[in-house]
Amino acid sequence: MSLLTFFMTVFAEGEGQAADAAAPAGFALPMEVLMIVAMFAIFYFMLIRPQRKRDKETKMMLEALQMGDKVMTHGGIYGKIVQLKEDTVIIETGATGNTSTIKIARTAIGKVLTIKD
Repeated sequence: MSLLTFFMTVFAEGEGQAADAAAPAGFALPMEVLMIVAMFAIFYFMLIRPQRKRDKETKMMLEALQMGDKVMTHGGIYGKIVQLKEDTVIIETGATGNTSTIKIARTAIGKVLTIKD
């Protein structure tokens, strides 16, 4: 028994004889089922779809990283990429003459500030 048929049966029993006389059986969708479908559509277009778009943009940004790109991590650390590996990135931080390197996960990069030409 499908979910739609179940809901139609449950709500049709509650409506009584007036519903049977007004519309042929099997063609009337209860308003509650339509509201559930509408709420799912709203959630999809307001929450799920935009999140998938952001995830896709982030994935593309992480795949396009190159040596020399200036980046900012999610933790707020600014640096320049000096080495790229599959899952990790080594960035150089600090002022000229007083630099240090940090090994971070590729997914910890939040933003690419400038792209090396």
